[in-house]
Amino acid sequence: MIDGPTTAVVGKPVKYSEISGKGSSWQWTSTESGQVDGTASEITYSFTKPGKQTVYVTINGKAKASLDVDVAAVASGSGGGAGKPKVDEATFKNMLYQVIRGKSNAGIFGTVLCGHLNMPVDFIEKSTKKQKPFMDYCMSLDKKTKIDEVKLKYDAAGCVTEIEIKQHKKGLFEKD
Repeated sequence: MIDGPTTAVVGKPVKYSEISGKGSSWQWTSTESGQVDGTASEITYSFTKPGKQTVYVTINGKAKASLDVDVAAVASGSGGGAGKPKVDEATFKNMLYQVIRGKSNAGIFGTVLCGHLNMPVDFIEKSTKKQKPFMDYCMSLDKKTKIDEVKLKYDAAGCVTEIEIKQHKKGLFEKD
């Protein structure tokens, strides 16, 4: 699986990581270059052409993952822009409840997190602040989870850059 933004701007570097945790060798390619661009678990691309591009990584010589990236010629305000978040805190909280109820998964946050589904999330439960990658956090949610408060910070494009969630478990608290 690839973690990184699904939107980019021509000439601005964007970083992608292979996050399966199962790789020992990597081979990165893209539709733009058509060649091997790197062999580490992470790569930084600076796209030169606008339009839809795809980033690929071959893991351990056989497993392949891909991520589609919409590359803009200039910074666009699609779904945000300066001072215009792609999602507000109430909507984000409702999206979390879709995950809790099993009606969706972490993928619904892809556009609001600008592809950074593995970004760290701070969550507070029983007065204890913890941190997990966002996908792991979503997988740990269950029907006993009650979201009390969501605080978000945004970048200039309206993407969420920081998440803090206050929560509790209905009934008995679960052990870690």
